[in-house]
Amino acid sequence: MLRPIALLALTAAAAQAHTLEFQLGTSRPSTTTEQPGYRNNVLTGLAYANRVSEQISVGATLSQRDLESRDWETAVFGEEALTLTVDLTWELGSKDGGLKPFASLGAGATWLDDASGSSTALTATAQGGLRFEVSEDVDVVVAMRHFRMFDVEIPLAGEQDVRGWESYLGLRLKF
Repeated sequence: MLRPIALLALTAAAAQAHTLEFQLGTSRPSTTTEQPGYRNNVLTGLAYANRVSEQISVGATLSQRDLESRDWETAVFGEEALTLTVDLTWELGSKDGGLKPFASLGAGATWLDDASGSSTALTATAQGGLRFEVSEDVDVVVAMRHFRMFDVEIPLAGEQDVRGWESYLGLRLKF
C-alpha cells in the first residue's frame, strides 16, 4: 500500500529541475529625483532556481553592482551594492527547444557599503527575457531587469529610492 505513495514522491522529486545561472551585464541606476546622477556600471549575478511546475520556478538571485554617483559639487562617491532577492518566474513558452520567453518578479534586500559605513535597503525587481536552448543542459539567456531599492541614504541628498534598468547575458545550467 505504501509502495505507490513512495513511487509518487520519487517521481515528483525527479520532475523538479534545478538551474544555476551566471549573469554578466550593465546596470543603469538613477535616483527618484535624478540628483545625484549615477554612472553606468558592470553587473554580475548568480541565480539558482527550482522548478515547481511546468511553467513556474522559485529561486534566488544574488547580484552585485557599484553605485558610483556625483553630487551637485561634482564630488564622486561610491557604494558597493549586493542584492539578494527571492524570485518567482513564469516560463511563457514551450519547454521543447527554441526560444523561451520568461517573466519574473522578486523581492529581497540590498546591502550597501561605502566610506561612511553600511546600510540595508528593501529591494524589488521585475524582469523579462528570452532563453535559447543550446543543449539539454545549457541555455543562453538575454534579459532586462528593473530594480528599485527603497529609502537609500545618499550623502548630501538624504533618503531616496534608487532604481534603474539592467541588461544582462546569462549562461543557465540545468540539472
